[in-house]
Amino acid sequence: VHPAAVMPAWQAKVPMSVRNSTAPEHPGTRIVAELEAQTLRDGRVVALSSKRNITMIVIRSTRMLGQHGFLAHVFAVFNKFEASVDVIATSEVSVSLTLDRGYKAVNLKGLREELISIASVDVYESMAMLTLITAKRDSVTVLRQSFEVFEQSGVHVEMVSHGASNVNVTFVIPDDALLSCTQKLHETFFEK
Repeated sequence: VHPAAVMPAWQAKVPMSVRNSTAPEHPGTRIVAELEAQTLRDGRVVALSSKRNITMIVIRSTRMLGQHGFLAHVFAVFNKFEASVDVIATSEVSVSLTLDRGYKAVNLKGLREELISIASVDVYESMAMLTLITAKRDSVTVLRQSFEVFEQSGVHVEMVSHGASNVNVTFVIPDDALLSCTQKLHETFFEK
């Protein structure tokens, strides 16, 4: 289900049920605004989702250090190019983000050229996002177990974001590693 379709129900705190039309007897997935104690399974992760063909942009500048307004300028550039930011992670001198390319083409060349005037910019295409839905109290254990899977798989995680909602942890990884990592994380959190 596309997030834009879920948003009105989520805002109104109306639960949604997603079912398999070829197996309607299966319970499906219930989407709620807040995790409820009875919603949690025996495991620490209640859902896993992914998105392919992601573009990640890493912006680095020592001008960010202790300065106000730098990120405002960066996001003004994204606004100018009508580029929608999906996931973000920041540090003292860098900001990494993914673009939600959606149904609209983004002028990546123009965006990059404008950003290069204020910072070094790296653009990574062929990336994927892998998101785990977990209760805040379990996120440390989930992060540890996830990184163990990535390490055993030889996959370099390019970015990690712990959602503001405190229920999701998103990893940005190479697109060609998505299927194997999804299968191994599913095994770790749902099959053991």
